[in-house]
Amino acid sequence: MSPNETLFVESTARVTKDVIASSFINFETLEFPGQMDPFDSSLDPVATFKRCGALLFIVDAQDEYVDSLKKMSENFTQAFTNQS
Repeated sequence: MSPNETLFVESTARVTKDVIASSFINFETLEFPGQMDPFDSSLDPVATFKRCGALLFIVDAQDEYVDSLKKMSENFTQAFTNQS
């Protein structure tokens, strides 16, 4: 996908979970909308991040990146804390 095409990608409206199971590799993905706090107690963040092996944080091309980087740093720190 070219960079200008990302302007037309719909934003995530709700938490989505996908399970990928194949003979080679098995994993789950959880996608949270940008306006949702994945550490809200109603989402059980301890259980969500306990088995987390990797985090991806997508920065919207139209957002101020400084605010996004701050939010990313806070999310990564909190996810690591939930694993301990």
